[in-house]
Amino acid sequence: MSDALFDQILRLLADVKASTNSTVGQVETVMSSLDDIAAHVLALEGIVVALLGKYPVNGDEVAAWIQDQTKVVDTTGTGSRKAVDIAQHLIHGKGP
Repeated sequence: MSDALFDQILRLLADVKASTNSTVGQVETVMSSLDDIAAHVLALEGIVVALLGKYPVNGDEVAAWIQDQTKVVDTTGTGSRKAVDIAQHLIHGKGP
């Protein structure tokens, strides 16, 4: 193998390593952000549950509001099902 070809292979391997390091850093950033989002969601759920204990709400009204808010992007209404299920769980402490 010629020195020029060997040097080219070494450069390519260095590029792959740099790309891998960059990707690992990006994945770590995304995972850290997801962890932050999860912590915020859990904190908000705790606040909502505490408030619901003092100020009950009508689950049907909540479901209707969610469906109304999502109808522009989900004309079938099936995409809002997860949000409605989560709301019902928070309101009643169990699934639908």
